[in-house]
Amino acid sequence: MPTIQIRINEKRKKNMQKVIKKSGMTISGAMNLYINQIISTEHIPFQISPSIELEKMVMEAHREYKEGKTKKFTDPKKLMEYLHDRW
Repeated sequence: MPTIQIRINEKRKKNMQKVIKKSGMTISGAMNLYINQIISTEHIPFQISPSIELEKMVMEAHREYKEGKTKKFTDPKKLMEYLHDRW
């Protein structure tokens, strides 16, 4: 059977183990349940949403677009330079 490894800090792992143990499961069992849920529903079994910071950035970009403040690039290198300088 294949093995999957993930990196997680020790505190989060211990907190996760406590919750899973209360359910009478092991980490392996919980992960298999999670994987089976993804397979059977063909979806991640929880809502994934952007961070507040990302939402603000998208709203700002949309506002700039509506106000005609966006830049157009034909040269990919110039686009990357602009993005690098801006972020």
